[in-house]
Amino acid sequence: MADCNKGAELTLTSGEGECEMRMCDTDGEPRGHVAEPTGHVYLARLCARPQALSMETLQGARDGLEQHRELGEELGSCLDLALQRFCREPPCVQGNARMTLSWAGGSLEFLSGDGGYTISVFYHKGNPHYYLHIKDLPGHLYVAWLRSRKERLSSNSLLALFTGLRFSQGDTAALRVCFQRAWEGFRREPQCVQDNARLRVRWGGGELEFVSGQGQCEISVLLADGEPQYHVTELGGDRPVTWSHTSPEPLRVADLARVRERLGCWRALGEELRSCFGEAIPRFSREPHCVQENARMGISWDGGTLELLSGEGQCEISVCCRDGRPQYEVGELPVHMYLARLCAHAEPLSADTLRRVLRKLGSCQEDTGILRACIAHALDQFIRPGVCRRTPGC
Repeated sequence: MADCNKGAELTLTSGEGECEMRMCDTDGEPRGHVAEPTGHVYLARLCARPQALSMETLQGARDGLEQHRELGEELGSCLDLALQRFCREPPCVQGNARMTLSWAGGSLEFLSGDGGYTISVFYHKGNPHYYLHIKDLPGHLYVAWLRSRKERLSSNSLLALFTGLRFSQGDTAALRVCFQRAWEGFRREPQCVQDNARLRVRWGGGELEFVSGQGQCEISVLLADGEPQYHVTELGGDRPVTWSHTSPEPLRVADLARVRERLGCWRALGEELRSCFGEAIPRFSREPHCVQENARMGISWDGGTLELLSGEGQCEISVCCRDGRPQYEVGELPVHMYLARLCAHAEPLSADTLRRVLRKLGSCQEDTGILRACIAHALDQFIRPGVCRRTPGC
């Protein structure tokens, strides 16, 4: 080190004196200048303290290391990747981040703002890697990152964002339940809706928006009395029609017709699904009220499954296509529903039918002794030899 003052010069030396530092008094102000004649000294000074983080300083560090022949393969590839990826980060990240570059020879640190966001760039197994640490972010920084990313709307992106919120710090409970409800509802929408939707998530702390396609189907998720609500606005007609969309859909004859009409407007009603609705609507309309008011219907086709629910869903109904033909099947029923369906739908008379009714009555806990005795007597008389049952040709 040389100190120049009024024509005098003082020289101080350490080691081999490879790094030259000159301090001078200029107009009463001390001025310092450092010259790095060797590359390893230049690199050591970069590593000694955090550098300002910006695209300009990253490029300047790369150029300086290359000029001093200290830009090896590992460090060079890490800096190249950092330049490539950091320029795509949103302003909230670029202005408030701590970036650490690590390679076999050491590490470099760059800092902007308070370093709220942490970025790691490292060399591993022959390749550089860039990682923005989303986990453990304070809630307000995570939301700012979400708002600036313009993430494309999809069920996978909603699930990933919900998962990230679980690890963020601070009170994000309201936002988490909204994202969970958004994912649960959106993943059950028809593909034509998922590909062309605008989803808004509203909670006490603000609003986030996600878009797919042209965003023509508007969906909102918000908290009402502490519970997340999922609403879909169908565009078209004289004015938008808004309904509360839950999964499963409500199950009534009118609901089946409404869902079929909605899917038709969205051009999502293929031939197979159309035939399923064509079978489900007239068959369900003939069910007794005790079935209509307490049923779960699953409509399955090659594009997925649609569920509709009334009451507690005790009556399981499945509608699907087999060999090109729609099938409507009712599962195991409580005895009161079973008897109501027997009264509403006359079954073909045969010994097998009577035996099936007896088995059903025998398996239930209700007192059906008189009815069982009547059916048993009818079966006994029906199968008695020599009795003409007026079958064709009798």
